[in-house]
Amino acid sequence: MEEIVITTFKELHDFSMKWVNGELKDNIVVVGDGGLGKSYAVRDIPDVLRFDGHMTPFRAFQLGYEQPHYNIIWDDMDDIFKNKQMVKLLKQFCELHSPKSISFGTTRQCEAEDNYDFYGYNMVIL
Repeated sequence: MEEIVITTFKELHDFSMKWVNGELKDNIVVVGDGGLGKSYAVRDIPDVLRFDGHMTPFRAFQLGYEQPHYNIIWDDMDDIFKNKQMVKLLKQFCELHSPKSISFGTTRQCEAEDNYDFYGYNMVIL
């Protein structure tokens, strides 16, 4: 795994565009102090699923099912690691092989099967 140091908003934006356009097929973790503008730098990246703030595991599962070829930006989800079901889903979405098998057991009615194939990659902004 390679560490890439990005020091400007433009670099982060350009790197993110390569990621969403399929030039980079990998998961990305963006790390930096709060308030630096990490989220702002990727706000206009098109054709991605955005999981911002609070998201239930069921909704994340459902959105992945609806757009299985989109990349996901996980942003400002401070409590994500406190929810065991969300951690299990995040681990499934972040597998390095493609397609990824995403599964979630629920009694709720939804279009999604109990599992599906997901082809996108992930950017987690911390």
